[in-house]
Amino acid sequence: MPATRGDVWKHFILVEVAEHLLFRDRSLVYAESHVGRPEYALGAPGEWEKGIGRLWRHLPPLRDFLYFRILADLNPQGLRLYPGSSSLVLDTAKRCEALVFSFQNNIAIFITLYYHLILCRL
Repeated sequence: MPATRGDVWKHFILVEVAEHLLFRDRSLVYAESHVGRPEYALGAPGEWEKGIGRLWRHLPPLRDFLYFRILADLNPQGLRLYPGSSSLVLDTAKRCEALVFSFQNNIAIFITLYYHLILCRL
């Protein structure tokens, strides 16, 4: 059940930290051992209504935060999809103009992110 209150808190903090680290350190290695789907369809009714559904109606002032801009861009016609953790980090990296490498195996997806500035120095 995606987009519950717990997911919203976890993902909001994940995006804020990833964005901060990408700007501060210019690089980030992100590894997720229990990766789920890239995005989830939100059906009605569901637990998501008590999570992201409650915040969605307050979206305009929340767009100052990258997490909510990502959600708004994913759902231009209303709340229908919710991104998974790895998709949120990947989208954050792209918006921070990071170069993204991803490696996948049966256990985990590892995403290594490096800013163009770091690569240009090599």
